[in-house]
Amino acid sequence: MSQSSWSTVTAILPRRYLAKVTEAVTQTAGASALVWDARGTLLREHWSSAFLPSISPAKEVMQLLVPDYEVKRVVSTIVEEGRLHQQATGAVFCTGCDDVYYGSAFHRWPTDQREHPEASHNLRENLDVIYCIVEPNRTQAIAKAAILAGAHGPVVYFGEGRGLRDRLGWLRITKQQNKEVITVLAESSDAEEVFTAMAKAGQLHLPGRGFMYRLPVETGMFNLPSRVAHHHHAASMQQIINTIDHLAGHTHWRDQEVFSGSGDVKVAGIDLLDRSAAVDAQPQRMLSGIVLRECADGLVDVLLDAGAAGVNVSHARFAAQDGLCEIAGARINLEYSLLRCVTSEQQASVLQEAARARAEASGIEDLCLFTQPVAEIATYVPSGKDYRAA
Repeated sequence: MSQSSWSTVTAILPRRYLAKVTEAVTQTAGASALVWDARGTLLREHWSSAFLPSISPAKEVMQLLVPDYEVKRVVSTIVEEGRLHQQATGAVFCTGCDDVYYGSAFHRWPTDQREHPEASHNLRENLDVIYCIVEPNRTQAIAKAAILAGAHGPVVYFGEGRGLRDRLGWLRITKQQNKEVITVLAESSDAEEVFTAMAKAGQLHLPGRGFMYRLPVETGMFNLPSRVAHHHHAASMQQIINTIDHLAGHTHWRDQEVFSGSGDVKVAGIDLLDRSAAVDAQPQRMLSGIVLRECADGLVDVLLDAGAAGVNVSHARFAAQDGLCEIAGARINLEYSLLRCVTSEQQASVLQEAARARAEASGIEDLCLFTQPVAEIATYVPSGKDYRAA
């Protein structure tokens, strides 16, 4: 069945609040969520700690597919139960979906529309979310570059990269399947600078270095810490910045543009005029699929055979009031896989239709597919230039 007017609501939470938030958002009959483990990123402020690895506090990521009329209530519930209005806690954001398809057995949110009071929290609308998929040994440098460019602490979780490695035959031993997904929320005015800094730090203009894309966010808020302050300070630098934002009523005072003698513009020491690492493709969409883990490999093969350049696979636990099974008296969570690939609008429709046909032919009824607009991508693009020439 296909249906529009849906959105994904994604929450980044401290682990201690996960159970409380999950219970609150799944109280509605038929409501469900997917949850997976992640870690935050904290840089030490003292100069002597600059060469030490970043601190990685435990986080949990929750994603829900919610009808648009329920988004404000669900987001408000997550903010209240997860204490996201407090400093250095987490984030929540909403992104609209198009061309939503779900099988007959998929645990979709109930569609009986009801009136809900407006959310009382101060949610923002001009936000972007950046996803960067790289090998684990490159995560540290990219996350640090995002923070230095003005972003809050990136959140990282594990995934699997499928695509090029599957086509290498025995040479696949030269390329890792394990990937890490770096998630960064930023205000739209700062997103371009953060995106560029991450692309340059990851050297995404070189082959095999990774893939990054940026999605527009409809509404959300974030209070993710990025630095560890000295204990003798009464407040952290992040608290001071947020207070100045509130007093000034804007964030323009944060502008750090510096003009060098040559006229090049630099932000936080990063040359913004070198755009070789960022590729603006027109237009692009992200196709996402949610399916039982045991069925994920077959669906990935279908997407690759239909022309997908690559698929990122992450695994999550299913959370719902009535969605648990019991084995020997123990409650067991089902495990799902989240499949994501970014491609052109036309190709996204082809891939979605191929996945639907495979699901119907194989009797896979617990499946959901949807697309979302992509504002910008960064990756290696082959060119006709011969770099061996003099």
